Amino acid sequence: MARQKRAFSVEFRERAVAYVVEQGKSVSAAARELGVGESTLGNWVSTARGSASGKPGPMTPVEREENRRLRAENRELQMQVEILKKATAFFANESRR
Repeated sequence: MARQKRAFSVEFRERAVAYVVEQGKSVSAAARELGVGESTLGNWVSTARGSASGKPGPMTPVEREENRRLRAENRELQMQVEILKKATAFFANESRR
């Protein structure tokens, strides 16, 4: 039987990461004390350290959706530009006759 996925608040995540970083606790020890999966807490800490170092962390679902939408919009605009270029060339050629 599959376990139900637990949701943690942003505040809880931040406090758990601070607990590991500021107290110098190992991720495994902190995870046992907080009742969180070791890999889950490790991911939170890695993400926090990555964002603190200036490296972008993983994209959120909202960012992923926006990225997908913007790429589709970009493709559409590029096609429109190509059509306009061809139309300009056609009409420029027609006006010379």
